[in-house]
Amino acid sequence: MSKTPASAAGGAMPASGHTQSRRYFLGVLAAAPALAVPAVAMAASVDDPIFALIAEWRATEHAWLAAVEDQFRIEDQVRNRGGKVGADRELDRYIAAADVAADARWEAANMVYKTVPQTKEGALALIEVFRREHDGCTFEEEPTEMMLDSISAWLKRGVADV
Repeated sequence: MSKTPASAAGGAMPASGHTQSRRYFLGVLAAAPALAVPAVAMAASVDDPIFALIAEWRATEHAWLAAVEDQFRIEDQVRNRGGKVGADRELDRYIAAADVAADARWEAANMVYKTVPQTKEGALALIEVFRREHDGCTFEEEPTEMMLDSISAWLKRGVADV
């Protein structure tokens, strides 16, 4: 697992000492409701495993954000006391914890994307989560976005008919 944090746009953030960039990165991630379950999920069948997986993914997302915030806080403390970021054992523990949290986050995301929804509501929830998670990514305004719009419209019409 790389120790280089990713930007909200999907690229790597430089490892320079810019605390403001890190805080901006965390603020963007924390403010974005990337994994919110859509309203249609409220009426969904409990038989669809996708909802539990989305909730688990959301929990791992929050845990990862907290671990990265801790890592950045300790990095700032190390720099403020004149220490070297690469030579601090306490910081190494926080970096390792953030890496473990990131691995759990990606594993949870992969489980969501590999799971076949069992209901129309589950399919809509999966599409909505995908769209929110990838908001601002390159697929917007491309055929993928239009395809998701079409599938969502069909599913919503079908959900209303049920």
